[in-house]
Amino acid sequence: MLRRKFPLETELGPITQLHFETRDIGNVLDDFMVALQRGQGETRCFVSVKSNRQLGKGGFSREFVQEAWEQWNGGGTKFNSATDILGLIVGEIDEPTLHDWEELQKQAASTSPERLVARIENDSQLSATQKNIFASLRKSSNSTDRDAVETARLAARLRVLRFSDNSEGDYLNLCAEIVRQGTLEEGGKLWSRLLQLAAENRATGGYFDLAKLTRLLRPDFDLVDHPDLTNDWNKISSLAEENIRSIRNVIGNGIQLAREDVTNRLREEADGNAVLLIVGESGSGKSASVAHLLSADNAFTKIVWFTAEQLSRSSQIELAHLFGLSHTIPDLVANSATKQCALIVDAFEKFEGQALRRAIDCCGLCGKRASPVGR
Repeated sequence: MLRRKFPLETELGPITQLHFETRDIGNVLDDFMVALQRGQGETRCFVSVKSNRQLGKGGFSREFVQEAWEQWNGGGTKFNSATDILGLIVGEIDEPTLHDWEELQKQAASTSPERLVARIENDSQLSATQKNIFASLRKSSNSTDRDAVETARLAARLRVLRFSDNSEGDYLNLCAEIVRQGTLEEGGKLWSRLLQLAAENRATGGYFDLAKLTRLLRPDFDLVDHPDLTNDWNKISSLAEENIRSIRNVIGNGIQLAREDVTNRLREEADGNAVLLIVGESGSGKSASVAHLLSADNAFTKIVWFTAEQLSRSSQIELAHLFGLSHTIPDLVANSATKQCALIVDAFEKFEGQALRRAIDCCGLCGKRASPVGR
């Protein structure tokens, strides 16, 4: 989940949610339920975890076959045979049997159920182990055979994975990649924390999505792909507020022009356009009108406002240092999923040299990620 890796086929997508112990909502394969998503398509995987041997040359255990069919035929969380997956994670399985199953499952997934049944009936198409595995899936609790075509459909939606204590070194290396320090020591701390979270939530039927997991980990770990940007965004917001307050909105001794027509026009244009260029004579109230719009509407969830003087730095790293940021502005924008944002580049005609380059950096990024207002 943290690295957006694919636990199954890439077309199913990475993990978005993980639910422990789902028997209370009627699932038979209840050790955990995983939600996968790629694009708009979501797949749920209902998983049983068994430490003992559940699949051998003679096929699947009767216990698992019964549970798999109960889940297939409904369960508490209605199973969708077109999109959902049945999962079995085992601690004991020999390599040849796992290979035979994986080949059988691939055939079931890539061809029609009727053609798979025809191949099974043809002695030259499949191995004896593969036929035994398929036959085991057909056995009902009273030892009668289930429908062969429906069994082929179930086989296409069933995945078998293996876990091993010998893989812990791989998990430690992966955790080291996740933390910014990149050390095995820090990776080991993250691995221990993940084991602790799993144990606590397995006992209580808990769940994780990416937002919850990162929220629990961030106080203790600096995650490469999920940095904590809160402090940096607070500083950027404070800078924007300071720049807005510095805009003079009165003429002479406290005379203020409402100019609601200009504000309304800006509001309409901002709703319909990603970028606005506001042109006018110096002192005509361009900045004041934008500041009034931003203060009055509360339509933007984030406001970034820069002046030429503030952006006159030779690099984004130097700019981040100037503002006291832990991350550069491009990193902040790239890792933000917030919509309805406003980027104000004030007095653009004064921008030149490094300030112009930094402004172009910001505008290019925000044009992809948000709704900037430029002038």
